[in-house]
Amino acid sequence: MRDNSVDIAKGLGILFVIGGHCAFEIPDFPSYSFHIPLFYFISGFFIHSYISRKQTCTQFVKKRFDSLLVPYFIYNIIFGFVTYLLGFIGILNIAGGFFDLLSFRNLVLEPFISGHQYQISLALWFVPSLFLVMLLVAITRPALSLIVRNRAYMLFYVIFLVLAYYLSASVSSHENRYLGMLDGTVIGYVYCVLGMLYYLNRDRIPKLALFLLALFIYAAIAHHYGQYTYISAHNDYGSGLKYRLSLPVTLSGTLVVVAVANMLDKYGRIARAADFAWLGRNSYHIMAVHLSFLLLLNLAITIFIPGRSLADIDNIFFRYNRIIFVYFFFATLGSWWYVKFINQRLHEKLLRCIFSRWSKDPA
Repeated sequence: MRDNSVDIAKGLGILFVIGGHCAFEIPDFPSYSFHIPLFYFISGFFIHSYISRKQTCTQFVKKRFDSLLVPYFIYNIIFGFVTYLLGFIGILNIAGGFFDLLSFRNLVLEPFISGHQYQISLALWFVPSLFLVMLLVAITRPALSLIVRNRAYMLFYVIFLVLAYYLSASVSSHENRYLGMLDGTVIGYVYCVLGMLYYLNRDRIPKLALFLLALFIYAAIAHHYGQYTYISAHNDYGSGLKYRLSLPVTLSGTLVVVAVANMLDKYGRIARAADFAWLGRNSYHIMAVHLSFLLLLNLAITIFIPGRSLADIDNIFFRYNRIIFVYFFFATLGSWWYVKFINQRLHEKLLRCIFSRWSKDPA
């Protein structure tokens, strides 16, 4: 049975992702500081069955491969072709020819090493990163099983996670790509395991008190320091005290969203929680396609506004500050329509026969 509040939290999270890419954010609540840690954190909710030995290591990894990497590689091939075609007709400036763009390195290796994506699917860097985190979960299963069975070890493991986080967060992926890959995996693992610990103890936690405390911490830090930026292994957390507060600000922002999701689930009919839950169940696909709708908006602007040329949309984050809410609205609406069409119509007639795993929810 699905936990509706989890789907709602993922739905809110994907709205923050779209809003961040559209430069549309709530004042003093900049989503870039926690939107990706939120998804790692929620992923930790679903690893307890593996930790409790209801799944073997092979079953666990295979399930994550099916739900994460199979649709990911399908998307990568599709967007690779689209990127080449857009470059061929002069809409995007691309380096290299057809076979270079769709090479084994671009399709298979770079996503894991550097988070490389094609321009119109940049947000999908999270998928191979999450798969690497799941591999690390599989490797550390004995330790995770120990802290689940014996709560006395839980505090020591949390201390270990905090130390691992700050050691990893101090490393920039610009220094070494392979070190950056390991660094980003460790950081994602920290959020994932903390999410598992929260989920296992959620009934013991006073939800209202946690929500108010998390909201106060996040608002105070974000208001004083401004934007924190989480981008794969390279995190613009600043230095000094701001750097030391990076873990509290990401966790508090994450906990605020989780708490809001619980409240929306409780008062679902009033808050249209079903819509947020639908977004959450389809967050993978929306993450994959929303940048392509930003590209369409940019294309419309360059066509209908005098003095603009197709070269202006080479940067898909091109935007006008006065209409960023329009970007956010249309990118969300366009992604919603696309996923509805693919999963409810085309999938029934075609994709179910070709890609049977396409619509799996990568929880």
